[in-house]
Amino acid sequence: MRKRYPKYKDSGIEWLGEIPEHWEIKRLKYVSTDVKFSSVDKHSNEGEMHVHLCNYINVYNHEHIWPDQEYMEATATLSEVTNFKLKKGDVIVTKDSEDWRDIVVSSYVPQDYRDLLCGYHLALVSPDPAVMDGRYVARLLSSRAINYQYQIAATGITRYGLGKYDLDNSIIIVPPRKEQAYIAEHVEKEISKIDTLLSKKEKQVDLLKEKRAAVITRAVTKGLDPNVPMKDSGVEWLGEIPAHWQFLQIRRVMKKFVDYRGKTPEKVSSGIPLITAANVKNGFIDFANVQEYVRVDDYDEWMGRGLPELGDVLITTEAPLGEVAQINNTNIALAQRIIMFKVDKQLMINEYLKYFVMSGAGSAELVTRSTGSTALGIKAWHLKEILITIPPLIEQRKIIHYIDQETSNIDKLIGQIQSSIDKLKEYRSALISAAVTGMIDVRGD
Repeated sequence: MRKRYPKYKDSGIEWLGEIPEHWEIKRLKYVSTDVKFSSVDKHSNEGEMHVHLCNYINVYNHEHIWPDQEYMEATATLSEVTNFKLKKGDVIVTKDSEDWRDIVVSSYVPQDYRDLLCGYHLALVSPDPAVMDGRYVARLLSSRAINYQYQIAATGITRYGLGKYDLDNSIIIVPPRKEQAYIAEHVEKEISKIDTLLSKKEKQVDLLKEKRAAVITRAVTKGLDPNVPMKDSGVEWLGEIPAHWQFLQIRRVMKKFVDYRGKTPEKVSSGIPLITAANVKNGFIDFANVQEYVRVDDYDEWMGRGLPELGDVLITTEAPLGEVAQINNTNIALAQRIIMFKVDKQLMINEYLKYFVMSGAGSAELVTRSTGSTALGIKAWHLKEILITIPPLIEQRKIIHYIDQETSNIDKLIGQIQSSIDKLKEYRSALISAAVTGMIDVRGD
């Protein structure tokens, strides 16, 4: 049980509650030498100075801005360089986001930079070093208790933004300057331990996912009998497959490919769920993230190429490539970049097709036939040409049963570890919030 401060007082702020008796409440603008909203965009213009930009993603993914991170190259005017160059002790925060919960995510600047500027969609806060420790400010702004005011103040519908007035006049808890340093150092020490443990657990999850993928790949390329006669598949990266299996283009075992290309239907706030490529993940349709719908009256026209049936397999063709799922609810509409496979049930079982696409062999086939530099994609006619192993139906059923059992056990382990990761992240967040708001006294640590 962590100790608390000897005495507390009412902060005078209803949503904040009590703070240590010797701490103060001030507005951010009164404890900062400057609070500026960046005007430096990502474009490069002739005659301007060449610079690097610290952008939204740098702040969102990193709690500190270090030189070894990747920064965008751009140009800026002399005035922009003067105003937005990063200096030791600065704090950068996100002022715009697609999610109101990501308003005022903060990152601390631990050193001076010559040509690294605060980029667009960000605000640059320069705490007054005489009264504020930038490390403490960065942690405080992102803490639950303080960040709540920014989430409420942010406006927007599809994209949220915080006004400069709201940031300038936001409530800040101000401990004595020396105490801020104690708090910042304590937080860094404690979360370093937590992050080390998180890293180990995340590595365990990655290894289990690799094992899961290996189980699927071996089953759909080598079968379950280690003593079965083998033959050369004719494909270098695949090697040998069981001698009695077929190895054919996928079009040979399909009754129908349904490509929902064409004009995207008008989106509405309710109706029939529209499944996009982003909703197809890890063998399932993720209905939790369905945010788009089509009108019931538009359904028949949009789905005229083919209606979904239970068990049909969906494969994404781009952004991302190669995600797969089976249909377990026919009350859906399908968007572009998804192709629906209707198998010839005399030759193929839906679940086997799903697992093959999820395997290393399936992924290799898709990547080999895809195009694109920044985002891989595959055309429908190339998708029909991918090669697939085809065991007899009775063997497909055994392989499906084996994979179901093995991956179920692995998924349980992943779930347990992921649950502990979530709890650690929750504890990490709670620890930071408690320390910077004075709910725990860390001065003697």
